[in-house]
Amino acid sequence: MKSIFYNGQDFNDKKTISIKKFFDLDFGEPDLITVLRFSSSEGFFNICYRSNKPLFITKVVDTSHSIDFFNTQHSTFIKELGVIVEVLNPGIFENIQYLFMTNEMIQEELDFIKSDYSEKCIVNGVKKPLNINLITLFGQDSDGTKYFYDNLGQIFLYCLDPSISNDRIQLISGQTSETFYKHLDLESINDVFELILNTSSLP
Repeated sequence: MKSIFYNGQDFNDKKTISIKKFFDLDFGEPDLITVLRFSSSEGFFNICYRSNKPLFITKVVDTSHSIDFFNTQHSTFIKELGVIVEVLNPGIFENIQYLFMTNEMIQEELDFIKSDYSEKCIVNGVKKPLNINLITLFGQDSDGTKYFYDNLGQIFLYCLDPSISNDRIQLISGQTSETFYKHLDLESINDVFELILNTSSLP
């Protein structure tokens, strides 16, 4: 297994969690995730397996602060596993930097996005800007692309440089370039969960 974070460290804890604890959805069998914890100079991490295949690595975070989100799956995921920092299943999330971010992480990014988006809307005469306060930032790629979901679970991407993203994104009607897009393979937050829990493309 090739990983940015795991370099053969010893595991100091192991547990098994039912997927149904997080998601009221049928992801097929088996419905169990095996969680192996290890530590490094950067903190504690979990490697999460399904069917003995590594899915993703999470960083354990402090949950004493508020991590309540409109999407309860988001909150539960952080409390039980942490923040995803690496997806081991190649595909849409191969360049992911964070998935299911905490409030503190989100706020740092939102301040910039609100300023950047407001300026672009003014310059380009956007008549109906999206209300960023009504959508939740939950992920970020290493290229700077941000992932949002709304109260219906629909996915939005904020792409500062769409040219470095793949051809599966489409500018949202009424928006200006280098702002909000839809991903044609990610319609809802459930699609995100299905992709990160999928073992079919793993060796």
